[in-house]
Formats: sequence, structure tokens, C-alpha cells
Amino acid sequence: MEFWTTTVGMPSQVARAAAQAEAHGWDGIGIPYAPTMAADPYVCLGLAATATSRLQLSTFVATPASHT
Repeated sequence: MEFWTTTVGMPSQVARAAAQAEAHGWDGIGIPYAPTMAADPYVCLGLAATATSRLQLSTFVATPASHT
């Protein structure tokens, strides 16, 4: 079983949140994709990757119905 968390915010905050999630034992962190509500998820994923060593990373779609 894996335990994931999510975060949203400015890219610098996402990197800090990812490092904290890893330090607290989370398996992964999801970065939301919501074009009008969050920063670019790929920028955030890149920064999260540089701030962690084992944390799994993924995008989370905030509104699946609007992305079909």
C-alpha cells in the first residue's frame, strides 16, 4: 500500500512541500493540473524532483470531466 499527498502553490512552495512529504514518510506527491488555479505542474514536478531523492511524483487532474 502506498500513501500519497498533494500540494498546490507557488513552485518554490511545492519544492519545500515535497521535501517535507519525503521527510515525513509519504510515498508520493501529486501536483494538480488546474490551468486557472495552479502553477504549471511540470515546473513544479521538476522542482520537487530536485528537492527529493525517493519521493514518487505525479500530476493530479483536478477536474477530469473537463479534460476528456
